[in-house]
Amino acid sequence: MNGQGGAMAWVSREWSGVGNAFFGKSTYPLRLAEHLTAPQRLAIIGAVLSLDLIREKQKRNS
Repeated sequence: MNGQGGAMAWVSREWSGVGNAFFGKSTYPLRLAEHLTAPQRLAIIGAVLSLDLIREKQKRNS
């Protein structure tokens, strides 16, 4: 995620093991830039959670 001051957050997908892969569970570590304010951090966390919920809903409906 990028903002006016450059990169604000990084999200990547990590291998979470054979058991989790079998059940379709993934791990997405979120790294936040150190210069962010508390409201910015909360907004980014909320956005990432929303995207994950949307992805899960689409997966269930397909």
